[in-house]
Amino acid sequence: RDVARPVRHRTDEEIMQLSAQLQQLEEEKETEKHRISKNYHCKQYLEAVVHGYEEEFQGEIEKLIKRHETLERANDDLRKGSERNQELLDERREELRKRQTQLQNEQLAISSKLHEHQMHLERCRAESSDLENKLNIAMEEKELKESNIGVVTMAIEQIFERIKSTCRLPQRQAQMADQVNTRYGLRMDLVLHCIVRHGVIPAGEQGCGR
Repeated sequence: RDVARPVRHRTDEEIMQLSAQLQQLEEEKETEKHRISKNYHCKQYLEAVVHGYEEEFQGEIEKLIKRHETLERANDDLRKGSERNQELLDERREELRKRQTQLQNEQLAISSKLHEHQMHLERCRAESSDLENKLNIAMEEKELKESNIGVVTMAIEQIFERIKSTCRLPQRQAQMADQVNTRYGLRMDLVLHCIVRHGVIPAGEQGCGR
């Protein structure tokens, strides 16, 4: 009995292990049956596609599968290319954003400088207008003074000629003319001398005869 008990114990363990393996195999069997059933439906669909495009696949599912694999690789390449292009696009967008910010800052700086120059130009225009007004006033005053000087000069000429005509001696008249021609302002001196001496412009023999 003591020997039969361990043997029986081992047999029970083997039976349990075999039962577990059997259950696992049953599960794998069911899974495989399900996969086969699913693949059968897929096979039927692939056969229908192949027969529908007989000239292209010549009734061979392998060609359809190879075509599918080729398309999968092409699609993967396109996806990778699209990702690279998206990365490049993002980089270009970031560069464009930075460049746009730089241009905006430069535009603000230029606008500020332009405003400063415009203000300076306005000040220069105001100063130029003020100087032009002052110049016009000075020119008008100059013209007025020149006109007054002309009037005074004509009056002096007339007075001098009257004084000279009062002299009885031709030599004296010639001397007066020579002095006037050689000395600036002498004509006014002569006129003032006669006025101070006689009180009025002399006439006839009371002139500058001597």
